[in-house]
Amino acid sequence: MGKKNFSSLYKQSRDELGNATLKVSSLCDAYNPSGNYAGLIVYHHGGKFKWKNTKGVAKGYNCRSFYILIQCTDEWDASDFRRAGQGYVHDKVYTDMFGCSFQKGQTCCGGFAVMRGVTKCSSSWLNDQSSCKTSRSWKSDGNKDLSYGERTLVELGIEAWKRHGSDQVASIPFQIDRWLQQGCDK
Repeated sequence: MGKKNFSSLYKQSRDELGNATLKVSSLCDAYNPSGNYAGLIVYHHGGKFKWKNTKGVAKGYNCRSFYILIQCTDEWDASDFRRAGQGYVHDKVYTDMFGCSFQKGQTCCGGFAVMRGVTKCSSSWLNDQSSCKTSRSWKSDGNKDLSYGERTLVELGIEAWKRHGSDQVASIPFQIDRWLQQGCDK
């Protein structure tokens, strides 16, 4: 499900960055248990595990692997729910963050949602895409759902966001970090 060989991608990021954390963006909307949210987790952008956004709401922000952006969809206009691939919400979240279309194949990421407190780990638009347009290519396994490793990181990020809000760095527990590096794809 999701990214093929996610553990290899995770290990490359850990080797380069040297830490077991994820970033819950300061741009995340506040959590409301009865709200509906669309989310994005970014693994690398432009082939880099660390990058500086040049467009979008995150323009000027220094970002890194396992960056999570969550937006409330309850107040979106009907036009914001446009069909991209088979999805309706992740195109807007991606475009808001990066100020360009996901179709350019520059960003290895995954999509998820939180619907009235329940996490949904699928996105046909983001999770079922592959690209070789950057120095770090990636492949989808052809499934719209996040892989188990991706899902684990998303759930950690969502729990941190629900408890502590936005703009935080959440530690990845040692056992999960080890599992992600050693083959969570199996």
